[in-house]
Amino acid sequence: DPAGAGAGPHHRAHRGMSALRVILVGLGARSRIWRQVIDADSRARIVGLVDSAPEARAAAARTGVTAGATLAEVAATTPADAVVLITPPA
Repeated sequence: DPAGAGAGPHHRAHRGMSALRVILVGLGARSRIWRQVIDADSRARIVGLVDSAPEARAAAARTGVTAGATLAEVAATTPADAVVLITPPA
């Protein structure tokens, strides 16, 4: 592969690399759409879920994915390549 040739959105999976590890921050209504999109793509997988609401974290923990109250807490124990911020603007 010449330098940079073929480096597009599918390049990672085509080179036999592992899936992009993603942490989602914010587990409200919009997060369901993001989770469906990521779960449907073999090039990415959700490795962590973050929300400040205890009930959202409890539901997230039942999925078997690392869950926590802060990004720092989840990132400290869960290697990730990307973070998707799904919180409403302040």
